[in-house]
Amino acid sequence: MGEGTRLQNDLEALRELLATYEQSIQRKDQVISNLTAGLQHHRNRMEVQRSFTEWKVKHNDVKREVRTTCCTVCLGDLLVDFMVCFLLNLVSGIAVVETAGSCNNRVCLSDAVIAT
Repeated sequence: MGEGTRLQNDLEALRELLATYEQSIQRKDQVISNLTAGLQHHRNRMEVQRSFTEWKVKHNDVKREVRTTCCTVCLGDLLVDFMVCFLLNLVSGIAVVETAGSCNNRVCLSDAVIAT
């Protein structure tokens, strides 16, 4: 009977070892699942940040284009105003004063006022 008892004890020890291994595997599966979920959350967050950054860059490009277009127009107007002032001063001796106008919250010298 000693041999049967020893085999029974060995079998019980192996069952306990199997249960320990199963618990260990369950914990490892849980850790892997948590890490996978964390990575997915991080990927989603990075995608939202990337989308926002792309939107912000496009928005800033549009704003810069509007400002550039506006200021280009204002510089063209400034050149025309300067030529008008110069010609009026040259031809008639009338003093022309340029005043600051505004264009998209930018200061532009585009409006000429004749001072007498």
